[in-house]
Amino acid sequence: MNISKLDHIGIQTKNLDESVKFYSDNLGFTLLRKEEIPESNLRIAFLEREGAYVELLESRTMATSTGLKHICFLCENIEDAFDEIKRSEAKLLHNEVQVGKDCRFFFARFPDGEWIEFMEKKGR
Repeated sequence: MNISKLDHIGIQTKNLDESVKFYSDNLGFTLLRKEEIPESNLRIAFLEREGAYVELLESRTMATSTGLKHICFLCENIEDAFDEIKRSEAKLLHNEVQVGKDCRFFFARFPDGEWIEFMEKKGR
C-alpha cells in the first residue's frame, strides 16, 4: 500500500472547548483550527505539537463513547488505497472516496473493530 506516514489521531470528546483547553494548557499543543461540519453534526479541532497532530471531535447528536476514535494514514494515491482496502477483510464505511476542504479520504473498520482513515491531501 502507498502509505507515506501516520498523519493524526482522532479522539472523541464530550466537550470540544474543554478538551482544546486541556491539550493546549497541559500538553503544549497549539490549536490550528476549529471546524463545524453541520451535515455530520460534528465540531472538530485540529491541534499540533512538534509535528504531532491530534483531531478532537465532538458529536452534537450521538451519545458516543469518548476516547480514541481513529488513526489516519496519509496515502500517495487515495484511489489505489481505496481499491486495495476494498479487496481486504476490512469493511469500508464509504461507497466512494470522500472529498473534504483540503483532502480526499475514506474510513474502514478492520477485523478487530478499529477505525482507520486513509487520506490524500490536496496539492500533493
